[in-house]
Amino acid sequence: MKKLFLAILTLSLILPTFVSALTIYDNAVPYYTNLNGATMTKQQYDNLKRAFDEDTIATMTVDTVNLLKNDPSLTSTEETKYIQVDEYYDDNGNIIKTTETEVSEEQANAFVEAKKSEVVLHAEENPVHQTSMKRLTISISVGSISAKTVTLTNTWLSLPKTRSFDVIAIRPGSLSATINITNNMISGYQKWDGNMITYDKNSDNTKIINSMLSQGQGGIGISMNIVDATQYSLENSLTVVFLSGADPFKAYGSYQHAQSDVSLAESKNYSINKNGLGEVIDFASSVRSKYDKMGGVSKVWTLLDM
Repeated sequence: MKKLFLAILTLSLILPTFVSALTIYDNAVPYYTNLNGATMTKQQYDNLKRAFDEDTIATMTVDTVNLLKNDPSLTSTEETKYIQVDEYYDDNGNIIKTTETEVSEEQANAFVEAKKSEVVLHAEENPVHQTSMKRLTISISVGSISAKTVTLTNTWLSLPKTRSFDVIAIRPGSLSATINITNNMISGYQKWDGNMITYDKNSDNTKIINSMLSQGQGGIGISMNIVDATQYSLENSLTVVFLSGADPFKAYGSYQHAQSDVSLAESKNYSINKNGLGEVIDFASSVRSKYDKMGGVSKVWTLLDM
């Protein structure tokens, strides 16, 4: 009887140690690998989920993931605008006028539902007029390190008629560096009908203006060639890590939609400064009229947001 009691006691002492070791092992096992080959454990993925959505995590560069994935203190703050765009065409199908109206979330959702129900038939009833709806969101994510990760996402709530090189760009409003000299911490995607096209620092579509950014000028932009075959859904996004300990920290975002066919070279013919479209994208005069001049979005982060 004493031997049996001793065996049970020994097992009870070993079991907690075994369970603890198993838990540590599970946390070290790769749980998720994104489209760029960045691996994460379950805990690391959960850390990122505190501040980023699934598509952003899926398209982050390896350098960005490795910088942020071990930070359990990540938080995010964001600003969203809903924009109704009305385009008017001449008899040849050329846009002659564009108007923009900022609407509420409720108005945007009502428009989309009406569109689904074929109640809103601008394009069908009147071929010289088309209405589209966009949601533009900028977020700033911050953790324990002196870096600010800015994500700008444009979601088409109804699809555009023209499909060419749209431009999405971010400008920091505080002195910062983009951490792009030796590291790749710029990522973007175009998600159409569930398919994904990814972009990074080395993409021909990416334009980086100044590696050390002074207040008011400099930033990062990506030209995205909207897929002609898109039928159901379309989203464009850009994520950039900025090295900055500034508090407050402000960032500006702009998404410019091409109203006619433009080449990649034309779409990249811009500088980034506060005088640009959306306070970001300053196209050359020969190109500016080819874009819709949509207003931008901005957000300020302060330590109070933590």
